[in-house]
Amino acid sequence: MIGAAAESWTVNETSTVFTFTLHEGMTFSNGDPVNAKAFAFAFARLADADAASPQQSLGAPILGWDDVASEDPDDEVGNDPIEGVRVVDELTLEIETETPFALLPALLTHPAFAPVPPSLFDRVEDLEVFAELPIGNGPYRLTQSWKHEELIALTRNDSFHGEPGATEHIEFVIFADLDTMYARYEEGSIHVADVPVGRVGAAQATADAAVQTFATAYLIFIGMPVGVAPYDDPNLRSALALSIDREAIATRVLEGTATPATGVVPPLLPGTEPTTCSACRLDEATAQSLLPTPPNTPMKLYTYAGSGTADAMRVIINDWNRILGIDVELVEEEPSVLDDMLFDGELDGMVDLGWTLDYPSAYAMLSSLFANEADNNFFGYASVGVDASLEAARRASTLEAAMQPLTDAERAVGADLPILPVVFSDVVLIHHQNVQDVFVNGLGVLLAERIRV
Repeated sequence: MIGAAAESWTVNETSTVFTFTLHEGMTFSNGDPVNAKAFAFAFARLADADAASPQQSLGAPILGWDDVASEDPDDEVGNDPIEGVRVVDELTLEIETETPFALLPALLTHPAFAPVPPSLFDRVEDLEVFAELPIGNGPYRLTQSWKHEELIALTRNDSFHGEPGATEHIEFVIFADLDTMYARYEEGSIHVADVPVGRVGAAQATADAAVQTFATAYLIFIGMPVGVAPYDDPNLRSALALSIDREAIATRVLEGTATPATGVVPPLLPGTEPTTCSACRLDEATAQSLLPTPPNTPMKLYTYAGSGTADAMRVIINDWNRILGIDVELVEEEPSVLDDMLFDGELDGMVDLGWTLDYPSAYAMLSSLFANEADNNFFGYASVGVDASLEAARRASTLEAAMQPLTDAERAVGADLPILPVVFSDVVLIHHQNVQDVFVNGLGVLLAERIRV
């Protein structure tokens, strides 16, 4: 792992105390210093109930984090220091975890832990001001408050401590859907665009353009409420998994913009086993032997209206009908309605979802989706073995020691099948030939600072 603001860091023998040494002379784009105090304040702000951050729980492994997070709002921001976050001196930050947690450096790559200038937060109202015009320490800065549903305008941050952005000004135009974005690219009003499914072949045939495909950690899967009939039947779940032609979905339906998923954790992560889900393959005979008689209960598969995966879901439903004799109703639901069903625990059928890593570790995906009572465990799934493996990985004193329990957890999920992995989705971009160094990382993030025109 390579540091950004951190020049280096050390870890004690038990992987409970991490000491980070920051680069000297770093500043935010407004001139404030990027120092240990700025990081400590950013952590306290993230934990603070007044901030009401949806990412608040990420810091739970840090000593004293939950004590701050559980306090009542008091109309002040970041005013309660976290016991395990200590400013040693201007450029040295020490972080102590509740238990051994070798995954901490990976966790801290999440943008929620980015430093913020303490001088900008005197009152709760400042949170809203900062959200509209954030001040950061990256290669670019906002030139104006971002225009919701319209535009984010950036200019090069000349105070950035690292390699400066290659292009002086960048505008991110916001579109409601990929088809509109692609149409604007064809009109010539934007330089780089996502290619929607159904247009990849045509895009590749465009003479004056370059089309690039980037593998990502984004998993498309089908989840289901495993405590509700008929989805509580493990044979049904296995039969459904064995009746999905993932290769056809990836190559034909999605035009080669995906990789068949043979597990939950993305294969681009180092140390990942290629197959941890034995039922994640097409095997019609075995599927039929597991489910000789279709269930009597009506079955639904929900998908987000306009998500772009409805065609893939229709192919899967047709195969389930052909192979298993099951009739499944596809329900294209408005996002707000489907979100309410998920977060209120009212899911009454299968659901087409996508998920990616919050930070580069299998723990990020497995703990978010499958830990008992995890916020995003929408499936009512609970496994003593999975929870024990995740706890072992969390308490591991080295990254190497965390690998086996994480693999064990993924194998258990692959056997229980609370979700049916389908494919890992790629990002496909089209850009003019004079646009160079376009790159999307494994988390699906476009590295705008590299782009040259």
